[in-house]
Amino acid sequence: MKKALVVCLLPLSFTVLAQDCNEHLEASTPSTRFETLRDGTVVDKRTGLMWMRCILGQNWNGEICQQPKPWFTHRTWAQAMQDAERSRYAGYDDWRLPTLDELKSIVEQRCQDPTINTEIFPATVADSHWTMDSYQSNQDYAWRINFQNGRENADIKENVSYVARLVRGEYRTPSAIAATPKLTPDDVEMSTEALKKQRRQHVKLWQDDIHDMTSPGMVLLQNPAESMADFTHNSWGRVDWMHALESGEINPNSGVNSNDPMLVIDLDIIMKDTGDMDYVRFPHRPHTQWLACSNCHPDPFPYREGLVKFSMNDVLVGKYCGKCHGKVSFSPMICDICHSVKKE
Repeated sequence: MKKALVVCLLPLSFTVLAQDCNEHLEASTPSTRFETLRDGTVVDKRTGLMWMRCILGQNWNGEICQQPKPWFTHRTWAQAMQDAERSRYAGYDDWRLPTLDELKSIVEQRCQDPTINTEIFPATVADSHWTMDSYQSNQDYAWRINFQNGRENADIKENVSYVARLVRGEYRTPSAIAATPKLTPDDVEMSTEALKKQRRQHVKLWQDDIHDMTSPGMVLLQNPAESMADFTHNSWGRVDWMHALESGEINPNSGVNSNDPMLVIDLDIIMKDTGDMDYVRFPHRPHTQWLACSNCHPDPFPYREGLVKFSMNDVLVGKYCGKCHGKVSFSPMICDICHSVKKE
């Protein structure tokens, strides 16, 4: 028989960090380089680009970007691309995600938390920002820049949720990044040793806390679309992992470094402190078909009821449910999967 437990959630909010700048270094994005406009846009006089001063989901009040709930600002790559195309901000209809080079042009090299000129781009979230550029050797990944430290990397488009700052116009400065070699059909037919060498050259892109960098299989890393092409897909066009599990298409281990037995538990937890959203139902059964209990208990979830207090923001930055969701499992921004119980 199923039992219902209640876990309380804290109110959702962003953690605002104090920006740390080295005043002994020359600014890479001085304020004199920009022309701020009253409609919440700014023109970079060096590159010719017009930027939104706020990220998607924030509101410009005439002076600063106001912080909304995290679910208004975080998006998968596809959602960010779609919302950019739909945007009519400040009366313009040609907004888009920036390229990697364009986004790099507003990184303030002497600052961290965030790595941006906060006079020009106020209330910037020190989080990763999407670009429109796919990683050429693996189209399932897209480039992003982390505005906590200014570092760039490529992440899986489908599962990860980041923020987005839109841009319009034509970039005047030539690209400063060498083009990444693109795999062709002929490359896929290469001999095993040649393929190993090709993939080994790109292995650094997968230093994303998802892949096991010590595994010998890293030199044979496949494009996910290539390895999962025959799996059953759901109505969103994504792999139906529960069907894959129950049909025997896959036979997962109980943990990355574990072969502990999996104890299937049919127990739902209903989380009711969800603000304006419907209640969250956490079903143990599908999770325990994948993972041994030790993956979640006692860290980050103690066994006792009522001890865990976390927010959606915690999930979005990779804590609690976000340790898997948004990395290897579906994005936490697909709201109705978790918020599936109508409020009383």
